[in-house]
Amino acid sequence: MALYSLHTHAISRTAGRSAVAAAAYRAGVELIDERSGVVHDYTRKRGVVHVELFAPDGIQLDDSSALWNAAEAAEVRKDGRTAREVLVALPAELDADQRTDIAQAITRELVDRYGVAAQLAIHAPDRDGDQRNHHAHILITTRRYNHDGIGAKAQLEWSGTQCRDYGVAKPKDEIKLLRKRWADIQNAALERAGVDARVDHRSLQDQEVYRVPQVHVGSYGTSMIRKGTPEQSARAMLNLEIIAGNEEVSELREQLHQEQQEAAQAEAQRQAELEAQEEAEWLEWIARPDVDPSSGRIITEFAVDACIERESQYPENKPPAPPQGRVVPWPPKHDPELDILRRAAAKQRADQEAAKPSPPPQGKGVQKPPQAPPLAASEPKEQEPQPEQPPAFDARQRALEIVKMATAGERHAAFRAAFELPDDDYDALDVALEPLMSGLTGELTEEGRQLRAELVPSETSNSQRAERVQGEQDWEPPGSPGGPGF
Repeated sequence: MALYSLHTHAISRTAGRSAVAAAAYRAGVELIDERSGVVHDYTRKRGVVHVELFAPDGIQLDDSSALWNAAEAAEVRKDGRTAREVLVALPAELDADQRTDIAQAITRELVDRYGVAAQLAIHAPDRDGDQRNHHAHILITTRRYNHDGIGAKAQLEWSGTQCRDYGVAKPKDEIKLLRKRWADIQNAALERAGVDARVDHRSLQDQEVYRVPQVHVGSYGTSMIRKGTPEQSARAMLNLEIIAGNEEVSELREQLHQEQQEAAQAEAQRQAELEAQEEAEWLEWIARPDVDPSSGRIITEFAVDACIERESQYPENKPPAPPQGRVVPWPPKHDPELDILRRAAAKQRADQEAAKPSPPPQGKGVQKPPQAPPLAASEPKEQEPQPEQPPAFDARQRALEIVKMATAGERHAAFRAAFELPDDDYDALDVALEPLMSGLTGELTEEGRQLRAELVPSETSNSQRAERVQGEQDWEPPGSPGGPGF
């Protein structure tokens, strides 16, 4: 980025300054201050490249001495402001003619916008200073300039009340517009010259550039730096400390950026290795004989065996495969029918063991049980009472009874009570309730609510309905704060 600088300040009598002296120094000429009689001779000043006077359109202005003496005479107050200087830095990336063109352009815009007269003086860098320091001094009158000479105060010198009365921007807002306009003029010239560098008029904070801004050293501080004794100027020392600190921060930021790039490359390499490992595991998985290579799922006829095998390989908190007739996604995540499948597999093995014939007893010490004597023909054979068989468990009927219960809390309690049932009965009840109720929460599914509406078509009274609604509000599902545990 090219260097950007635009500063403006008033030439005021309060500071003991004179518009005539300021014009003579910047133009490198000799001028006489008619008000004080002082001769300001700066003809020996070197480095003045270009000097030019500007006036509003239609007005000819050739005499620099007459202009600035008139500006001094127009102010009668002892603290009057007789001129204003706009100091701008010219891009070192442009040649001399291009720098002159943009300096003339910004000076002409100042004259046309505020109706003032101006003197442009372009200076080359000092012989012992920074050779990029091409700059221009634009000295403008604080009053408008017309065919009759010096007139009323220009807008840049108005007070806030005057600006509000006339509905124009305040001077500080005008300076912001001027800074932006100067950046636009420079960037347009850099683009025409084919230079990639650009300037930015915004502050470092607005640009989100985390660098400490340097301070204005001034002529005394600059001379002390050139003499090799910057410690004699507080501003010079402060500026040197800021420059050193910014360089250190810049080096640290560069190191941090390099480390971040290395970390990003290492993370990308790790991700690539992980993807390659996952790809190899996937290819190994689909190569198994019980896996469909197109979908990566276990083939249904191997489901139970695969479940038993995986259960022996994975920790207890890892779910096995679902029961026969379903497919298992890879890698296995979670299967709610783990207990059913495990019990089904165990029951299958138990049935196979029970179907085997028991071997006859062997050994000489085995005695036959005594035989009961045969009954006489006239005596009837007594019938031994048969033990009363418990009725078979009807899972469907029990599920309907749970669905008919009024509140989710009652359904939850009934489902918990079913834990005491035999495994087969509990499994059958769980299967029957699965489409009707959401597990331990006791909440009915849409199908469950429709079935309950058919089983309980109407309510007996408003009091019972209110009691059930209250019960539903007080119920908290398991796992929630205040809800029942497992």
